[in-house]
Amino acid sequence: MKRKILKPIRVAVSLILFALTCGIFADIMVLSSVYLVKTVLYFQFVPSLIGFFNSLSIAALGFLVIILLTLLFGRIYCSSFCPLGTIHDIVIGIRNRLDSGQPDKILPTQYRKALPWISYPILGLTLLLFLFGNLFLFTLLDPFSLAGRFVSGLIGPLFDLPGNPLFFSLHTFRNPAAEETTRHVSSLASLLVTGFMFIVIVFLAIYKNRWYCTVICPVGTLLGLLSRFSLIRIQIHKASCLSCGKCSQVCKSGCIDPGKKELDFTQCVVCFNCLQICSNDGIRYRIFRPALSAPPPEPLSFHSRRDFLKWIALAPAVLAFSKSVFTARQDDHLESGNPYPATPPGSIGFDHYTERCTSCHLCVSACPTGILQPSVMAFGFTGILQPRMNFEAGHCDFECFKCLEICPTGAILPLPLEQKKRIQIGTSQLIKNLCIPVADRKTCGLCAGKCPTKAITMIPFLGELTIPGIDEKTCIGCGACEHICPTRPVRAIYVEPLPVHRIAWKPKEISN
Repeated sequence: MKRKILKPIRVAVSLILFALTCGIFADIMVLSSVYLVKTVLYFQFVPSLIGFFNSLSIAALGFLVIILLTLLFGRIYCSSFCPLGTIHDIVIGIRNRLDSGQPDKILPTQYRKALPWISYPILGLTLLLFLFGNLFLFTLLDPFSLAGRFVSGLIGPLFDLPGNPLFFSLHTFRNPAAEETTRHVSSLASLLVTGFMFIVIVFLAIYKNRWYCTVICPVGTLLGLLSRFSLIRIQIHKASCLSCGKCSQVCKSGCIDPGKKELDFTQCVVCFNCLQICSNDGIRYRIFRPALSAPPPEPLSFHSRRDFLKWIALAPAVLAFSKSVFTARQDDHLESGNPYPATPPGSIGFDHYTERCTSCHLCVSACPTGILQPSVMAFGFTGILQPRMNFEAGHCDFECFKCLEICPTGAILPLPLEQKKRIQIGTSQLIKNLCIPVADRKTCGLCAGKCPTKAITMIPFLGELTIPGIDEKTCIGCGACEHICPTRPVRAIYVEPLPVHRIAWKPKEISN
C-alpha cells in the first residue's frame, strides 16, 4: 500500500540530512564547501528567520519554504529537516530496540493532552525577546542550535583523537592555509553546560518521546499553530477505526486519543508511525476533511490567556536581569579592564554579534586554528555559549575567512578575503615589564616575526636588545602575537578588543 512507504521515505530524508549536518558541524569531510553548507542549512527555520530579518535577502527565505510546507503537509520540518528531531528519533529507536528484548511487555497508551499554557507562553516570550533584539530563548531552545552544539562540542572532538584511524584522512580536508588543524577542546564549563543540555534532551526522549518538540520547542509550537490550516493531514477514519490503540502506542508526540478516535494534528510531528502500524485503514494521510476528523483544537481559555500574559510580562525582567549579569561577568583581560570579549572579523562589533548569534557553534567547528571557542558567560546571561576569540587557543589566520562564509544568521557577515584582512577587531598592547628583553635581558621578537601586517617591529631598547613597537593603525588584532608570546602565566602582549570594529590602515609593504 502506498501509504506504507511514507515512513521509509521520511526516515531516509531525515537520516541523510542529519548525516550531512553532522558532517558539517564535526568538520570531518568535504562538507565544508560553502555551497553545500548553505544548501543543507537553508531549511533550518531559526537561522533562516534571523538571517532574513538581518539582510532581507532572498537567500534567507528558507523559513518561508518551511512555512509553506507546513501549510501543505503539516510539521514536516519536525520529522525530516530538524536535526534535534532526528536525535530524538535515534534515541527513541535505541530505546525501543532495547525494550524489544521483552516480547511480553505491554506498551502503555502514549496519548497526552496538549499543554498550551506552557508552549504558547514560551513561544510568545521567545518572539517578544527576538523583536527586542534579544536571542536568549532562541539560543537555549532553537533545535538547530542545540543539535549543532551537541555535535560540535561532544561528538566532533572524538574524530580528532590521534588514535582514531580516520584522523589523517579527516584532517586532509581541513583548510591547508592554516598552520594548526587540530580542534581545540572547549572549556570545561562550556562542555558541562552543553553536556547537561544533551542529557536533558536524551532523558526527555527516553521517557517522553517528542515531548520537547510538542511542548518546549518554540519552532515546534509555531509550526503546530500553522498546522491548524494544513491542507493534507493525518486523520482518523472513525468508521474504519477499531480503537485498538496501536497507533497511540507508537505515536511519538502523543497526539492520538484512541478512545475518542481523535487526533490533535497541531501536536503531530508527521512521523507516519501510525500509518505504518494500522492494518485496518483507520489512519489516513489525505486532504483534510472535517467529517473524518476530530473538531479543531479549542481556542485558549480565559485562564490560558491570563497565564500567557503573565509569561509575557516576564520579558522586561529577563532583559533587565541579563544586563545585570553581563556587567558582573569576568573580564577577558583583567589587566586591560576591557569588558568586551573579542568577536570575529565580519561581526561588526559586540552589539551586532550578540543580537544575531544563536550559539550554533558552526563557526567553532569550521575555525581551522581553534581561536573561536564557546564561552559560558563572557557575553552575559543572554549570550550564553556564544563563541568568543580565545587568543590563548589560537589566532585568526590571515588567509582564512571560513566563519564569514558560513554563519547562517548574519552574526558574522560574508566579506571578501581582502576586505577581511583589514578589519580591526582590536589592537595589540604590550606589558613592557613582562616582555622577555626587559624582564630577562634576553632577545625574543617572536611576536614581530608572526605579525601578518607587520604592525609590530622591533625597536632599540638596551644595547643590542630590542622590544616590540606596535603600530595600532595597521594592527588588526588577529592575536598571532598574543598566541605565540612565551611569557607565562600572563602574556606580555595581548589584544585589546574593540566594541565596534574599525578598518586598519594598509601596511606600507602592501600599499599601492
